[in-house]
Amino acid sequence: GFTVLATLTLSLGICVNATFFAAYNGVALKPLPVKDAHGLFRVQQYLASGTTGDAQFFVSWPQYVDLRDHCRSLSAVMAASRLIPVPTNPPGETPNTAITLHAQIVSAEYFSSLANGAAAGRLFMAAESEAGAEPVIVLSFPYWQRALHGDLSIIGKTMKVNGTFTTIVGVAPREFIGTGAPPLVPDFWAPISMQPQIAPGGAWV
Repeated sequence: GFTVLATLTLSLGICVNATFFAAYNGVALKPLPVKDAHGLFRVQQYLASGTTGDAQFFVSWPQYVDLRDHCRSLSAVMAASRLIPVPTNPPGETPNTAITLHAQIVSAEYFSSLANGAAAGRLFMAAESEAGAEPVIVLSFPYWQRALHGDLSIIGKTMKVNGTFTTIVGVAPREFIGTGAPPLVPDFWAPISMQPQIAPGGAWV
């Protein structure tokens, strides 16, 4: 009985430690699989109120634009929202049955600065971040494989996102997981022009 209990306790301890290390390694030790990972920095602001934590890493869209247009010490400045749950009707699903997927709103420079091409189709063009642009999305590779079975014909088809028909223009590279908190990977990315559909009422980036 003692041997069984000791073995179970040891096994549980090893499993918990291995799980925590895998998560820590993915978030803190292992570089993100992006172009020039060691040259990637996260902007942090210092608030007059003294507030610390997540609030230091989120800015309004006008703040981002000001930083992007006036910062001379960085080769590019990009923005991304938190992961946002949004009701969608993917191709092939029952039209009246919405499922919740996780989206991330990103700036025009996001993929051009971080990703090496697309696994299928293309990534965002700069004009697609402008107000009034046609709604488009880029799928993550894991979602494309898991839900759509790697179907190449999905490129150019529409997916209903929060009541708006959007065109699937591409699939991100296999290794690209974004800049969120691994192992959380968005199901798809949308340009900032789709903020009203993805996060009505405003979004911090």
